[in-house]
Amino acid sequence: MNVVNIKEPIWSDRSVGIAESKIGKDGVLINILYKNSMGEKVFPNKYFCSVGLAKRSKPMVRKGNKLRVVKIEDMELL
Repeated sequence: MNVVNIKEPIWSDRSVGIAESKIGKDGVLINILYKNSMGEKVFPNKYFCSVGLAKRSKPMVRKGNKLRVVKIEDMELL
């Protein structure tokens, strides 16, 4: 299973953009690296995004990459 490190979430709807190429047949593990001004991780947990959730999420193209925009609250906490 792939692990994807996200530098910063999409703040407008508290979601992340996951490259379709990184979503394997078993889903993908997400680690959000963003830290606040105090140096603390805002999203300290790891998240799991299933293939089904990714396919139901909004598609987006950014810098030539096909992404799926998945809300953080919809992913499973690990």
